Amino acid sequence: MLEALKKIIDKLNGVVIAVTVDDEVKKMLSSNKKITEIYALEKSKIFGNIKHEKKSVKLRKMKKQYKNKTDCILVDVNGVNIDLNKIVNNTYLLTKKKIIFYGIYDEYDVDKLAKKYERYNAKSYKKMYGDSFILEIDMKNLKLKHTIINIIIDFFVDVIDIIGNLLVSWYCKYIKNMLLLYLQIRW
Repeated sequence: MLEALKKIIDKLNGVVIAVTVDDEVKKMLSSNKKITEIYALEKSKIFGNIKHEKKSVKLRKMKKQYKNKTDCILVDVNGVNIDLNKIVNNTYLLTKKKIIFYGIYDEYDVDKLAKKYERYNAKSYKKMYGDSFILEIDMKNLKLKHTIINIIIDFFVDVIDIIGNLLVSWYCKYIKNMLLLYLQIRW
């Protein structure tokens, strides 16, 4: 996967925001001469140019300052400590060209992420490399229809997922206790 990611990074140009990428990917980014500026957003929410001073910032505030001023966003999904909806709702206005997600496939729902961007008429290309993936989202044909409706739908889907997870965990505990009680009575 790193070789394919290196080929993608070699094609990038302009301003790039790198979200929770490791040192090896930062070296690949800084070795590309076509990239004019590289900004890094770390797990500790530190943001800044790799060559300059870094400061604390929120992704939501970046959306206002860098609206359509960046050419690419590179995201390591295994290092992201914010949830899926915040990424989608805060990045579709940050870039005018491309968003690239990469990481281990088991830990993240890539198809769900691609469908969330496709609602805004963005095209997604997923490539699998064993247990890892690279998801490229082309933002050139972005159309912002029904943005508020999509945010509300995402909120209700998340609430339903949380309730479902709570019910399943409660039901599993209930079944476990009933089995333990049955085994105690049986013995």
